[in-house]
Amino acid sequence: MGHQPHACHLWWGASLHYFLLFFAALATLATLNLVRSRIGRAFVAIRDQDIAAEIIGINIFRYKLLSFAISSFYAGVCGVLYTYYFGIANYEAFQIGVSIDYLAMIIIGGFGSVLGSIFGAVFVTMLPIAIRWIMEPLAGLFFGSGELSSIVASTRLVLFGCLIIFFLVVEPEGLNRLWRNVRNYFRTWPFSY
Repeated sequence: MGHQPHACHLWWGASLHYFLLFFAALATLATLNLVRSRIGRAFVAIRDQDIAAEIIGINIFRYKLLSFAISSFYAGVCGVLYTYYFGIANYEAFQIGVSIDYLAMIIIGGFGSVLGSIFGAVFVTMLPIAIRWIMEPLAGLFFGSGELSSIVASTRLVLFGCLIIFFLVVEPEGLNRLWRNVRNYFRTWPFSY
């Protein structure tokens, strides 16, 4: 008979989930407030046109240094939470595939938006699960059970590459722009005049 999870393990997993969710919500709220502040408006001005931002009096060096410090703070907090969750800090967990995943999250979600980052992270996390769910019925017909994991990994990379190219060429604002289009459509529906 299989080992049944103990109630303490279930409680610990749920409490850890809410602990990490608290930090994710706090970071999202802080970022949304930062974007609306004077510093956030300077970041947007530098991102869009750095020469024009410098002409209107924004100290580019200062704000680029500040953006590096803020992003380093977020990365440090994430590293601490990652280490706390897994109980070990190991550089081998961060191979080139992780960098590709993060790049895909940013591009697919949409540049320059907090909600786009969340959409991209959810999409990139759920895509391998959806691929496996679709491919499992086909595995018995065409592949062996051992080949399924390598096929899912290869299919995921091919889809990421195609989606990155698609979003860079067709919709640079990513899933965030698609969400805004749907939201604006239903805001006036059925009276679109």
